[in-house]
Amino acid sequence: MSDVAWVAVGDQANWETGLESGIWGIVPELEHHWQKITRNDMVLFYCKAPISRFFGSGIIRSKFRQTNPLWKEEIEKNKVIWPFRFEFDVVHLVPLALWRKLGVRNTEYNLAILAGLNPVADAAKAMNILEKLSGQ
Repeated sequence: MSDVAWVAVGDQANWETGLESGIWGIVPELEHHWQKITRNDMVLFYCKAPISRFFGSGIIRSKFRQTNPLWKEEIEKNKVIWPFRFEFDVVHLVPLALWRKLGVRNTEYNLAILAGLNPVADAAKAMNILEKLSGQ
């Protein structure tokens, strides 16, 4: 695992698809972040709705551009919304039914969670979240 960490942000429905496929996607406006991710970077999983918590982590394996719809919204619109994608392996995952109870709130860490992929400036904070998730 590298010292670089990211926060991937999405709603529960998109996370269910992302976890099932081992793939996360990013809008074209965030290509600059996607360009910076590399193999073995850590990624924290953050569910913005309905729970607003970190619920797991993974390691980035590869990145690629995709022209095939994957998530429900893309399939319904028959249009790729998140073409800049990366594959990940799950390191730790709180079971879906326990996301609200065991997930980690961002209030004490104040990591950027505004977009689909956010860099973590302070890797120690990412490690602390990972420790909290793993220790439960």
